[in-house]
Amino acid sequence: MERFDCMAGRYGLSGWVRLVAMACAVAWMVAGTRGDAAILGINTPVTSFASIQFDDTNSIAPPAGITTTGPNISPWNGSLITLPLTTDPNTLDQASGDLFATFAGNNYGLTFNNLFLSQPGITTTGFATLAISFSIEFQLDALGLPAQATLFPTFLLTGTVQTPPGSFAAFAGSLDYYGVNTAGTVSLLDSVAYSGLWTTPGPFTAVVTGVPTAGTTPALMPSTFLQIDGSFKFQVDPATIGGYSVMAVPEPGTLGVLIGGLGVPMLSRWRSFKSRCS
Repeated sequence: MERFDCMAGRYGLSGWVRLVAMACAVAWMVAGTRGDAAILGINTPVTSFASIQFDDTNSIAPPAGITTTGPNISPWNGSLITLPLTTDPNTLDQASGDLFATFAGNNYGLTFNNLFLSQPGITTTGFATLAISFSIEFQLDALGLPAQATLFPTFLLTGTVQTPPGSFAAFAGSLDYYGVNTAGTVSLLDSVAYSGLWTTPGPFTAVVTGVPTAGTTPALMPSTFLQIDGSFKFQVDPATIGGYSVMAVPEPGTLGVLIGGLGVPMLSRWRSFKSRCS
């Protein structure tokens, strides 16, 4: 059990941080019930999809990896899509990941769980890749959607970079938000970018927050839609990276209460526990 906690679910963060994430999720759902405008559901146009792909063909043990696999669903209604833990038979590289979408009131969410990518062999060359992409469309009610802060996930990641020169773990991604504004025009509303690169040998832990272009989405027309297109990629050479995401609470005051009243003491406990695992 201690080993599992130290690895935190194949290099996820510890249970203390997970409790903060759960508290944030509850507050996010409560906040989403406020106000009149609401998201009614998730549409399934032919353009909607979700894909989680493990590509190990650029990894060489030797021999070279042969795995290019993962679910690809179209149309996608936001339900759980899963790449179970998959091992390439030649390199022993591994990958897994989950994705699903939610909504509550005028809030929307994207949740990534069980993210894991590993190239464990220190003599392995090349790199392993875990790629996640999707397009989802939220249906708005007769009041549309008010102007509000752009909602996007934050990633809690941890892993280990191996010792050979040039080793790294990397994470990059983007989200694009589209909708029908009050002028009746379908347009790009906002974009969010993610990036992380770890090159120092040894374990690492990181909170990767998206960087929005605008930070807000404008009011959207009644009975239209909000579309989010996403693309994320993990790469390791040789290294391990894993984790999960949490959605930010849309109201800063609520988030402050959570972090101040719950997160700080838990984070302190987590740091103490992490020092025992290192």
